[in-house]
Amino acid sequence: LDGKQCIAKAEQFCQALGYNVKGIWVSSVQDYVTYVNCATVVDDVVVYPELIKVAVDTSDGQIVGIEAKNYLINHKDRTVNFGAKSLEDCQKQLDKSLRVTNTAKSLIELKGKEYFAYEFECADGTNQYYVYVDSHTGKEVQIFKVIANTEGHTVM
Repeated sequence: LDGKQCIAKAEQFCQALGYNVKGIWVSSVQDYVTYVNCATVVDDVVVYPELIKVAVDTSDGQIVGIEAKNYLINHKDRTVNFGAKSLEDCQKQLDKSLRVTNTAKSLIELKGKEYFAYEFECADGTNQYYVYVDSHTGKEVQIFKVIANTEGHTVM
């Protein structure tokens, strides 16, 4: 199976368990297993504190593992309270050397506080980053660098 098919299998499996999540991305592929991250999505906002990780066997589509601790601890009914700052205003906060390759709305948690933020997937040549800008204040709240390794991609 390819990445899209693995995402679909992971999403179907989670929904069969009663988890109302969507497949977001493939985090890594090892041997014949693809690791898919699924999360709650409310009004087009990806709720990262409710992340579920699913392992899919690429040879036959069987689910061979699931880790839902964050979902079980953090899941609750949520009202989206996205701020008034526009995507364009928040993007102006990014370092000028970064080229934005994708954007999304997200809910992230940092030091026990939740932020409704714009997620900017960026590159500066060979490096990839995820930058989160608070939709209420327009200030950067989090940045992750993506590091490719033999086991897939690590976000630091």
